[in-house]
Amino acid sequence: MRRFEENRKTYPVFSPLRGFLLFILNMVFHICQTYPRSKPAGRR
Repeated sequence: MRRFEENRKTYPVFSPLRGFLLFILNMVFHICQTYPRSKPAGRR
């Protein structure tokens, strides 16, 4: 836990950026999983 706190203090800009990237990646992954199921013709 100390290491994580130190990283946050040394790189405060990466904290929100990493969260934003994770959020986008999660959304993309969710869409990729749901899209072919709702529309199988899209991916073929």
